[in-house]
Amino acid sequence: MDGRAVLAWCRRQPGATEETPFGPETLVFKVGGHMFAAAARLNPGSVTLKADPDLAEFLREQYPGITPGTT
Repeated sequence: MDGRAVLAWCRRQPGATEETPFGPETLVFKVGGHMFAAAARLNPGSVTLKADPDLAEFLREQYPGITPGTT
């Protein structure tokens, strides 16, 4: 799944809103006011997803394409 497919998935989530609180270049997706995903608006080569830390570690061990987010 590429970045654009992930953005399409985010848009389909029940109650999801799409915002740009960090400026026009970054899309942020929220449900109930809580962010669950962020990505570059024009070229979403990667998408940052919020996850439980233990689940995120497990997924990184299983899938080399999943990497920790940067701060």
